[in-house]
Amino acid sequence: MTKAALLLAMVSGFMLAAGAANAATLPKGSHKDLPCATCHKGGDTTKKPTMDQCLACHGSYNDLAKRTEKLNPQFNPHLSHKGQEDCTSCHSMHGESHLICNDCHAFTGPGTQMK
Repeated sequence: MTKAALLLAMVSGFMLAAGAANAATLPKGSHKDLPCATCHKGGDTTKKPTMDQCLACHGSYNDLAKRTEKLNPQFNPHLSHKGQEDCTSCHSMHGESHLICNDCHAFTGPGTQMK
């Protein structure tokens, strides 16, 4: 392999790796088209959004509980015996979301498969 071909292969590999790393951090789902500053105050993407930042768009926590009350007859994820959990405890717009209720419980059916 010539030096030029080797250099081209190395640069291509780095570019692909950088693109894959960047794609892994992009928001998913309904948030994918939003600018970072919508959720990350001041554009600081090193910190998770606060609950206040989430609720600024999604309404009060009580409103969320009303919207999800019929989602699953076993439980309402927004009406927990643990109180008002921080949104990012379950929801992740960049990675895999996780229903923390199932860390102790074994709920199944609608609302248990996080988006």
